[in-house]
Amino acid sequence: MNTSATLIIAIRPISGTMLHNNGARWALTVLCGALTVSDVAADPSDLTMPAIPLWPWPQSVDSGDGISTVSSKSFQWRIQAPPGYNATTLSAAVTRYENYAFGAVTTVSGGRDACPRTQTPADGKGVATEIVGLTVLLSDDAVDAPLRMHGDESYELQVPVSGWARLQTHGTPGALRGLETFHQLLQFARTGTAPTASFCDYVVMKTPLSITDAPRYTHRGLLVDTGRDYHSVDGLKKTIESLAWNKLSVFHWHIVEIDSFPLELDSFPQLAKNAAFATNQVYTKAQVAEIVDYGRAMGVRVVPEIEMPGHMSAYGLGLPELNLTIDTGNHHGVAAYGVANLASSHLIPTLSTILREAASMFDDELFFLGGDETDCPYNECDYVYYKNQTERCPHMATERTNWTCPPSGWMLNPEVSAWAKSQVNSPCVLFRCAFVRRGPTYRPSQSVPGNPTGNLADHAELFTYFADQVEPVLVAAGKRPAWWNDRYDTLTTKPNSAPLPSTKPIIENWLRSGPDGLTPYLQDGFQVWQGSGWYLGQDLNGFRSPKTYPPSSKGSYQSTGYCVQGPSDWAPFYLQDPEHNASGATAEQMAELILGGEASAWGDCISAESFDNFVWPTTSAVAERLWSPKALNNVSEALPRLAAMRCSMVRRGVRASPLHPGSCWSSREID
Repeated sequence: MNTSATLIIAIRPISGTMLHNNGARWALTVLCGALTVSDVAADPSDLTMPAIPLWPWPQSVDSGDGISTVSSKSFQWRIQAPPGYNATTLSAAVTRYENYAFGAVTTVSGGRDACPRTQTPADGKGVATEIVGLTVLLSDDAVDAPLRMHGDESYELQVPVSGWARLQTHGTPGALRGLETFHQLLQFARTGTAPTASFCDYVVMKTPLSITDAPRYTHRGLLVDTGRDYHSVDGLKKTIESLAWNKLSVFHWHIVEIDSFPLELDSFPQLAKNAAFATNQVYTKAQVAEIVDYGRAMGVRVVPEIEMPGHMSAYGLGLPELNLTIDTGNHHGVAAYGVANLASSHLIPTLSTILREAASMFDDELFFLGGDETDCPYNECDYVYYKNQTERCPHMATERTNWTCPPSGWMLNPEVSAWAKSQVNSPCVLFRCAFVRRGPTYRPSQSVPGNPTGNLADHAELFTYFADQVEPVLVAAGKRPAWWNDRYDTLTTKPNSAPLPSTKPIIENWLRSGPDGLTPYLQDGFQVWQGSGWYLGQDLNGFRSPKTYPPSSKGSYQSTGYCVQGPSDWAPFYLQDPEHNASGATAEQMAELILGGEASAWGDCISAESFDNFVWPTTSAVAERLWSPKALNNVSEALPRLAAMRCSMVRRGVRASPLHPGSCWSSREID
């Protein structure tokens, strides 16, 4: 790096703000005052405290036997970046971590006043075993770009016994990950026989430390369901911040559900007006932009989901002209899972307009369309892969060559059935169509085949027809469509299925489980991430479902709207691995096509009030599984580190469930 042309930004505990030109270097000195939060390690009286309390565990850690100190009075932060690098995001992140370490904090379980921050000693060296500061060193090709799929999150962190620690990275996302790692290394210290600690001075164990790190998977996420239960903007931002602490990269925002449509749209304002839970429980365009910007600042991608063609009941409250008369009935014990009426002339033009406007509000390349539960008797009953589903769908054959599926859902509706017959060999069946803005007409794309048979004879062909109409809208908006696995099922489950499209959507697997749960997607060339096995919420009656109901007088479980749940056991989540579900796939297929996975916090029984308790630290277990080396799978070894991570979140304002008795306001004894 050519240091004579390097941007230097130093954040020091000095009163005042000053900008000055020092030759070819610029230096910005700011006061980092007391703000909100702090960090410590787990209670050593109840659980063996890990010397290196990192979560998720890095790819490589080399350590010594030293014990180094960090003083609140003199610790410094410094950014060294190439010319042209916009350090606004990174400078804000450094200030944020300054506040985590040294700012004032109040939580339900304890707190501290702001730590004393005074002038750094003139030599900047400190005592023999003192770490005096952290330099964030950006490579010459570094740019301040938001995180994207397959983006570079790698970093290297060197922590000496004394002097300056150094964080090296190629861009802002890697710097954010490295700052969190450094922060987790700081453990509260107390000296001698003092009964309490100031919670302002720290130790770093096992110095010198050399850490090289990068994620195992690019898609490491959490689904948050605001269609079933409203979350405030501040609440969503706190969740995004918590994702960043766990090095999770994706906030999957399930915005719309059967219960509400809280997204304000200029094109159809009546949707949020009539279909939100309340007039003050909507997300405006300005608020969406605020959430997207906050995600960018935290290194978290915000991926929206606008559910269709199922789960559309809320659409009907604002747009009755869609005539959502199709219903799957008593599905999951819940009626009115409104499904798109394909015979409605308003359907595709209306949804195309909604998708265009919604897509313009988000900057990530992915856009999730949902697609689940449009017709239980078909696309939740794969007789080959869903062997545990036979009790739900007894009509399904056991052999692929004997494929049978009775008319149901769409095909049982006389209006849709008649419409489907009228579409035989129509241009928009033979080829994908795109809605034209200039009027309610369709333009077939002769270069993109649709259904080569020209028929819409069953549910699978109708679903594929729908997807063929809406996917091009997103592609034209610069987005890549993603669906639940129902989209894949309707393309592939029939033995005489049409050839797969050359450009395939991304799939989230939510139903298939077991050693070959991901195998069919990989063998057919679909990129996929894992969702199955990571649904948050444990039924206290012993049923592993996020949708749980108490027994009726006859002993059966029926829908009463009453949730009987507790937080999920973290250990099964920790041991669930995408590659364990890809038996029969090649190493190349797994490397190229498995994107990662995500936990899901469905709003059926997880509300904004109970959210932290249900989500954390169980989702932290998923975070390590998707970031850290595959071989790292020892639950006993992980527990003390997870307890430390849980306390780190508690001290930063998250009400995470406990893993053991003890206090998150304890300190390591250092004599």
